[in-house]
Amino acid sequence: MREAQPKAFYCHYCKHNKNITISNRTLSKAQELADKFAQHGVIQAVELAHIPVQKFDIVINATSLGLQGKTVDIQPDILRLAGAVYDMQYAKGMDTPFVAWSKNLGRKKTLAMASVC
Repeated sequence: MREAQPKAFYCHYCKHNKNITISNRTLSKAQELADKFAQHGVIQAVELAHIPVQKFDIVINATSLGLQGKTVDIQPDILRLAGAVYDMQYAKGMDTPFVAWSKNLGRKKTLAMASVC
């Protein structure tokens, strides 16, 4: 079920946006996802370490690192420039580590899964 949620979210977002960047620790996994949704628009696959620092409409964290109290290792400017930040993980009654980090970087538009379910 965990794997289905990010895929469903990507697919829904693909219908509304034609330029999407999918990232993963490995380029092969990112490319696999990009290929799966290629019919929905221009989808770029990159490794986490190579996400371009640019303004994204939304940055979505679909890792499970928050369960370990960690955050994904990406350039902070990616979050600073983002229009919104969304975390697929949730922490009941508190911010996830990813959302807390985003807020510390000045992001006002932040959501975690529990706030939309």
